[in-house]
Amino acid sequence: MKRAAFTLFEVILAIGIVVIAVSVVANIQLRSIVHVLHDHDQIEKTFLIKKELYNFFLEPPDQSKKITTKLEDPDINIITQVINIPPKSSLSPFKKYLKIVQSEGRWKYDGKTTNAVMITVVPKSEKEREKEKKQ
Repeated sequence: MKRAAFTLFEVILAIGIVVIAVSVVANIQLRSIVHVLHDHDQIEKTFLIKKELYNFFLEPPDQSKKITTKLEDPDINIITQVINIPPKSSLSPFKKYLKIVQSEGRWKYDGKTTNAVMITVVPKSEKEREKEKKQ
């Protein structure tokens, strides 16, 4: 009397196919999670740099030196500074009225140093314009 059943070889083959399929799906899922975490890190750092740039815009310091902000969580250094408008720039006719502010963030991710730079154009205050006229 023969029973309808699977042989040991068929069972092992079926389990092997299922294990391979599950491991491929798990690998894809793991890579997706790593990619999302990396993108989240980049976005978080971008917003921190943008925040420093806005702080400089809203409350400009009395002097135009470099301002370095070091954050520990997340670990990032942000350097904000005023940059002179280059003579060949299309903004050079407005040198009297505008200045360029640059924020650069530097951090380490996976052992590599990464940076991002953001710039904005800010109107000069009356005090700054008066000071330049005297010079």
